[in-house]
Amino acid sequence: LDEFVRAATDDENRQAGLFLLFLALTGARLGEALKAEVDDVDLVASAWRLPISKNGSADSIPLSAEALRVIRAVIGSRTTGPLFVGQRGNTRMNRPSKAFERICKRAGLEGCTIHMLRRTAASVAANAGVSLFDTSRLLRHRTISTTMGYLKLNPERLVEAHRILGARVMPAPHEMASRAY
Repeated sequence: LDEFVRAATDDENRQAGLFLLFLALTGARLGEALKAEVDDVDLVASAWRLPISKNGSADSIPLSAEALRVIRAVIGSRTTGPLFVGQRGNTRMNRPSKAFERICKRAGLEGCTIHMLRRTAASVAANAGVSLFDTSRLLRHRTISTTMGYLKLNPERLVEAHRILGARVMPAPHEMASRAY
């Protein structure tokens, strides 16, 4: 992921690089981000308003400081129009497939799709300790089972989960000395 972020940040097509970083930072769906308008972003409230999501309802997505930095760079001095514009800056961005392929190649990644940024966002959140429920909400999935299909968990997280469980179930060694097990 670090190499991807570096390659996107340094890409020759700055708008596409920033767009792809936005997807990675928010877990947003490609189509939702491409349809976003400058007016949909509230920089003061740190939120992106989706007039209509894939699920058919309006939604508000909290934005991290990092996502806000990307949005500020994207918007510049614009006050209206598409949030993400094409390389020439005068039309709505289309699917940035060429830039994505170029960035992945520079990052040493093969066989990637843009949708993998959404899956990666889910895995990063879950591996950082964000609950499955909250990760599912981050992605705006209707069911947790959908989110589970997105996750690639670090095996060390399972080891840590067992360590925590063990520490909660069994008392400390000095407490065990007086008990017969």
